[in-house]
Amino acid sequence: ISPLPFETSNTVDSVCITLFFNALHLVHPILDKYEFLERCKNEVWTSSGDGSDARSRGFQAVYYAVLALGAIVGSDDDFAPELPEARCGNAAGDARPNSAHSALSLAKSFFERSKANLGDIFDVSSLDTTQALFLLSVFCQNALKPHSCYLFSGMAARTAVAIGLPNAKRGQNSVTTRYVRAAALTWWCIYMHEVEMCCASGRDTSLKSPVHYDLPLPGSDRDYSAGGAFETVNAFISVTVSLANLLKRASEELYQSVSITLRDRSLIAQDLDRALEAWRHNLPPPLNYTRVSLTEPERVSRQKIVLKLRYLSARILIYRKFVEAWSTDPETRFATELNVCLNAARSTIQLLFETYLHRPYFRTWWYNTTYLLNASMITLYVFFTGAHLDAASDLFQDIEKALDVFDAMGSVVVARRCAELIREIYDAAKIVHGSRSASSNEWVDGTQKSQTMMAQAICSRAEQVSFADHCEGPSTHAFQRTESQDELTDDTNTFHIEDMNFDSGFGNAFWNLDGAAYMDFTGEDSLQQYDFGYNGVLT
Repeated sequence: ISPLPFETSNTVDSVCITLFFNALHLVHPILDKYEFLERCKNEVWTSSGDGSDARSRGFQAVYYAVLALGAIVGSDDDFAPELPEARCGNAAGDARPNSAHSALSLAKSFFERSKANLGDIFDVSSLDTTQALFLLSVFCQNALKPHSCYLFSGMAARTAVAIGLPNAKRGQNSVTTRYVRAAALTWWCIYMHEVEMCCASGRDTSLKSPVHYDLPLPGSDRDYSAGGAFETVNAFISVTVSLANLLKRASEELYQSVSITLRDRSLIAQDLDRALEAWRHNLPPPLNYTRVSLTEPERVSRQKIVLKLRYLSARILIYRKFVEAWSTDPETRFATELNVCLNAARSTIQLLFETYLHRPYFRTWWYNTTYLLNASMITLYVFFTGAHLDAASDLFQDIEKALDVFDAMGSVVVARRCAELIREIYDAAKIVHGSRSASSNEWVDGTQKSQTMMAQAICSRAEQVSFADHCEGPSTHAFQRTESQDELTDDTNTFHIEDMNFDSGFGNAFWNLDGAAYMDFTGEDSLQQYDFGYNGVLT
């Protein structure tokens, strides 16, 4: 890890900041790195930075959120040998818990300290508090806390509107060029994150289309082809905002319009897919992930991987409804649409496998768990529909790769529980496949008999795990309560898969069968204030 240009008062802080700017900052570039470090030098790393005034407290919240995001993607090796011997405090007098002897423990500690420094955001709001709320939302996203992520993201968006960020313009009184730049980075990072998280949690967003906001995209008047750090940050924000707008359209046109037929959905999906392909073809040259370069900076390589993952996730979102419909009504089968969704799911698994194989740093980007679980469930679901009877071995190879990736993230409970779930369904799939090979009468176009065999193999898991919404599909039912609040806040408690937000159609298809214990995935009281993912990563 390269050193910072300034001397910090704590080696652990230095490592966390470097990890953040080399990792999650690349896909959430809300901060100007050198302005941030300059403020750290003046407000945190000096004895005068006591955090007593509101402005300083706001930046302290940003500071600790950055440390939390750096720690959560770090490994214990990144902190060795400093971590066991880290000083319990810095020049500003901030206490560090003596028990923080792992990267994830540090992340949890910094997250709590950032929240403590926010103060009363209803009394004092600023650019600092807005950025802190956003960074805390990103932290919850990577800690696999979708409910908290949604809340923090919504608070960041509303705070940004309250202080006028979407309308910040040059030439206004007391508005400097630097502030407009910071406002643009902040607002558009919030925008793309908010839309993505609303789609992921199955909830509506109050944000409008990007054209409704006066604030231009960062560098909208620049040429992105140069590929410099400044240009690629601007380009990345621009293309991800465009993708977020497509996700917003898909959510509204495919999932919130309940009266349209599946045939109409097919036409809408084709239109959205054409727009998505146009988005992909129009990516700026430095970020075009279809082009291979041996000389591109590492930061660009990381951004390209994320863009490809988001592209594949968007295709799954657009076509997932046709996968669900395949097993419910033979009259509403759309083979082309199902194949597009399946291919996107399989490509997601293969991309993550290759990335984890050759880029070890990616193994601590925990949000990949949701992409992988989503893709694995779709792949298995298509197998059980009988739509690809001749491709079972290929589908099984992809599931094996997915399990390898989950195992690579085995240090967190979420990945282990996801692996257990996928492995049990996969074992049931192999039983069904073997029975079908022995006697073709035991599998006729996804019969209930074969599905019941699968359900019996995982019935015991269904008593412990419930699914609500799909992690990439909007719906009105997102979270269900299965544990008491005391159990949920117990650090020894394990993660409950239901907070990964599967679609009710997938859940019912896997569990609401003859011979399986019935579970209600769509109860009207399913929307709860509880969060089920915290202990999954931060054990």
